[in-house]
Amino acid sequence: MLLDKIFPKDNPLLRALIVVFLTFAFFIFLIEPLAQKNRALNKAIAGKTDELARFQRMLQRSSAIEQEYKASLSGSEIQQGGDSLIFSLKALEEIASRYAIKILDIKQGTPVSGNKPSVPIELLLEGKKEDYVKFIYELADGKLLFDIKRCDFKSRENSNLLEAKFVISYSLIR
Repeated sequence: MLLDKIFPKDNPLLRALIVVFLTFAFFIFLIEPLAQKNRALNKAIAGKTDELARFQRMLQRSSAIEQEYKASLSGSEIQQGGDSLIFSLKALEEIASRYAIKILDIKQGTPVSGNKPSVPIELLLEGKKEDYVKFIYELADGKLLFDIKRCDFKSRENSNLLEAKFVISYSLIR
């Protein structure tokens, strides 16, 4: 055996200590990094599986979504303020792109009638904290008819990006 050549037979304690050290080094330098990588890959697979399931649900609902979209385009509320609503959505996209904020999702709510008719718009955004400050300032400065009703921020894990959910009301001009 290799240990017989290196160490004399009369020192079994030293042999046992070397075997324990080599076993410990084997686990620390080989097995544990592989296990960490395996855990990270399993976490990534779980995230992608969730994302795939969400996309499959959206795909199953695609015909219903398309019908809702066509119905919303033919609605009288949209026709009354349609041009200004389209302008508002384009303005939101331009402001977001100007400050390097990525629009992940945008949804139009049901128009609210009354003294000041408006349409709620729900935005899901991703960007840096400094960019959000500029974005909010431009929305709230009054040049455009936006009113920020609610905003919620969530930090992304291992990232300097924040995910934000805004509910913005846009006043329809008649």
